[in-house]
Amino acid sequence: MLLAQQEIDTPEVRDALLLAALDENNVVRAEALLGLAQRDKQLALPLVRAELMGDIACMPLFEAAETIADPALAPVLKAWVEPSDDKFLDRCALDALTACQTGNI
Repeated sequence: MLLAQQEIDTPEVRDALLLAALDENNVVRAEALLGLAQRDKQLALPLVRAELMGDIACMPLFEAAETIADPALAPVLKAWVEPSDDKFLDRCALDALTACQTGNI
């Protein structure tokens, strides 16, 4: 998480984030994907899409999708905007979907 939040962008940082994107913990993966999205949207796009197709999502994953703001993510984000008991996470998913539909963050 701390590495993803740094503004440092080197091949070593990207490699570390790519490795963390494969972690067994979904929050670690999401934080790594957010860090990748902030550095290279095209690199992160297929990884974020694959993670959104899973059954667990969290705020950093939606933030990564919002940062990428690519229309290709809109169809998979639509499944996450159904109302749930977590209004904050619902809002994060809706913000990500809106950004992807409009192509803006």
